[in-house]
Amino acid sequence: MAVALLATVICLLPTLFNGWLNWDDPIYVLDNSLIRDNSFNGLKEMFAANHVLGAYVPVVLMSWSIDYAFSGFNPLTFHISNLLIHLLNVVLVFYLTKQFSKRVEVAFITAILFGMHPMHVETVAWITARKDLLYSLFFIAGLLTYTKYISKKKAKSKKYIVICFVLFVLSLLSKGTAVIFPLILFVFDFLYKREDLKIMLIEKLPFLVLSFWFTIMAINAQDMSGALESRVHPSIIEALATGFYGYFSYMVKVVWPFDLSVHQPYPMAIGESYPWYYYVSAFPVLMVFGVMVFKLSKWKKFGFGMGFFFISLIPVIQVLPFGASVTADRFTYLPYFGLFYLIGVGFIKLYDTKQGFRKNLRIIGVVYLLILGGLTYSYATTWKDSETLWSNVIKHHPGDYIAYLNRSAHRIDLGQYNIAYEDCEQGIELYSKNSTLYHNRAIIHNKFGRKKKAIADYTSAIGLDKTYVSAYLNRGLAYESIGANKEALADINMAIEISPLEQLGFYNRGVLFKKLRDFSNAITDLSKSIELNPSFYQAY
Repeated sequence: MAVALLATVICLLPTLFNGWLNWDDPIYVLDNSLIRDNSFNGLKEMFAANHVLGAYVPVVLMSWSIDYAFSGFNPLTFHISNLLIHLLNVVLVFYLTKQFSKRVEVAFITAILFGMHPMHVETVAWITARKDLLYSLFFIAGLLTYTKYISKKKAKSKKYIVICFVLFVLSLLSKGTAVIFPLILFVFDFLYKREDLKIMLIEKLPFLVLSFWFTIMAINAQDMSGALESRVHPSIIEALATGFYGYFSYMVKVVWPFDLSVHQPYPMAIGESYPWYYYVSAFPVLMVFGVMVFKLSKWKKFGFGMGFFFISLIPVIQVLPFGASVTADRFTYLPYFGLFYLIGVGFIKLYDTKQGFRKNLRIIGVVYLLILGGLTYSYATTWKDSETLWSNVIKHHPGDYIAYLNRSAHRIDLGQYNIAYEDCEQGIELYSKNSTLYHNRAIIHNKFGRKKKAIADYTSAIGLDKTYVSAYLNRGLAYESIGANKEALADINMAIEISPLEQLGFYNRGVLFKKLRDFSNAITDLSKSIELNPSFYQAY
């Protein structure tokens, strides 16, 4: 166990020196007022908040709030917490595997792979991925409790099913993906050869009801956030093909973790034909699934491991598409437990039966772990900041406009306008229908005094997104700077109409009224800006 933990720490050490990223970190943490209030009222607000970017994660917000209470927004504290939670998960994986496999060797292999595999870097290195760490923590702890429940005498086991349910609730409150927990319990029932279906269904009824409710809530939250609108599969055939491609990709990467990148874009634009290998991926996946089903009674361990993998990926396999990535490393964090277990079982079985090759097997095992560790350490360094993160994506996917968009935003924040402009140009060339790319380029034009070009790009952004509040506000400022006050006022009014709780709209209009010597309206708007954001000193 100690060796697995030490190897994990060494491989993931670079994550402690990483900073904040412009990939959801601002929305979830840096600009999230919920985590700055550690009072009881603040705690209630975390649970009352409908969702943050399509996710209901009050337990995660609490964990970030604790980090913030210790050191503000020092990223080191947040990264230390991520690593510590991951190490705790490694310990839980070890004891869970040991509990049902009865083999310390299998538990060790499962735990060390879980700890140091390159596909798990994203979940540890990315502060926003705390969701996956925490939901997995409670999920695995719940499974460990469940194994105690089904392995003890009935009279002594009731408390374990209650604890298991509490852990399930905490997992759900960390990430909605935990809705598959009741199905995984049935997988453990299969492994433990439980046969009374009626009892198994009755004891899981509260789990199933809660799971169904959270599933509906999660879909609604994703829909409200716009995550489900980014892509729609043309038909059920393409939807299934995407799912098969995801399963096949994850099955290959557990052994050969290639193309390590935070963003795995779809290889086709919306409306284009799906690539041939999406459809071909169905054959190896169905073949593995068929072997699992037909050999279920004889190969229980294989059925358990593959069943865990297949079922736990269901919520994120993109048959119902959300977001811009077709696959994501963090989605494998918990599901890979099933495959790591199978690798451990297979290796130990070879070791037990092929006594003449034990030395060679030990060498192969150590070399393979060293290769994985090297990949993990190297990949962890690419998460240092937004520059290294998106440059790595561009290295692997030079046709990904989102990578250029996010790198341009990072470079604009640093004042590196010339190279940010090149990113915008490249991004627009790759995909000319993204409003943010035009908005970013407009900011650069404005910095260099090219007001008319800036206004033209803001107009292009608004043409692509009629609700783009920042584009209206910034175009209004550009109009104001060239004396077009009427046009400026119209843009700011539109921004306020779209987003009446955006304090910058009232601030900008108040400043414009002041410039026009309409002091009464200026005071009214600036007061409204202060009301919406009392800490906005410029309005005072």
